[in-house]
Amino acid sequence: MYEVNYVITTFSADMNIQSAAGGEMAGRVFFKDNSLRRELETPVGKQVSITEAGADLMYVLLPGQKIYTEVTNSQVTLDEKEDLEAKFSREGRVTRKGTETIEGYECDIFHIAYNDPSLGESTVWISKDL
Repeated sequence: MYEVNYVITTFSADMNIQSAAGGEMAGRVFFKDNSLRRELETPVGKQVSITEAGADLMYVLLPGQKIYTEVTNSQVTLDEKEDLEAKFSREGRVTRKGTETIEGYECDIFHIAYNDPSLGESTVWISKDL
């Protein structure tokens, strides 16, 4: 059995992913009551992923190809119980870059150079208030 601490937060945001090779994918992310939906335009078409609060599975859909799959959720954290800096450290070298206020939310900024070179690097902004 698992325990979920619900944070009643509803919002959506634009999301942009840029690869080191120069590719870019754009989409939106939606949060409601600790559940997450991401819609991303990829080279193979639209990709939708859904993660429900406390779930061990993430659902990934490719509507244009009529494909649906369930994936073990080892990436997305939807509550404040997990130490994200420690989680990132398991994936690669983490550098804390400071803080930035975005849309009124103070965010910690982390840069991750992944252990797996094929994953490249990421910069993430995380708000404890969300």
